Amino acid sequence: MQKRKGRKAQAPVIELVMLFGIGVVIFLGFLVFFSSYDSYFISVGKQTQLNAVMDGVAQDIATLAVKPGNGTVSETLQKSVMGEPYKIALNETGLYLFLSEYYSYSNLYNLNESLVFQPSSAWSTGGKITVIKEGNNIKLMG
Repeated sequence: MQKRKGRKAQAPVIELVMLFGIGVVIFLGFLVFFSSYDSYFISVGKQTQLNAVMDGVAQDIATLAVKPGNGTVSETLQKSVMGEPYKIALNETGLYLFLSEYYSYSNLYNLNESLVFQPSSAWSTGGKITVIKEGNNIKLMG
């Protein structure tokens, strides 16, 4: 019987195809692994920046709260957090910052027991926020 000459190259081709397939699987594994870490670090960065802005505005409100009489405090804001504008809102319970699916909250050291927080809000796109105290009322202006 004669051997068929066409079968000799079949084994190396199958090996190369399998090697290529394994390489694709490894590449996709790394892609999924690193993209999940990327989204995690982006969310941590957004939350950290929101908290930093929150601390600054809360400090402005606390500064006005201890001063007698009326007053205003203005603060320059970063216009966006990782490229997204955010909203600052004051209501009866405290101060909120909203950024897409993230938010940050401060009860403002329970100052709402001695002061009245007027529901008000401002967007960061203006680059500045003013905290106004009139009597026992505190409100925000953007």
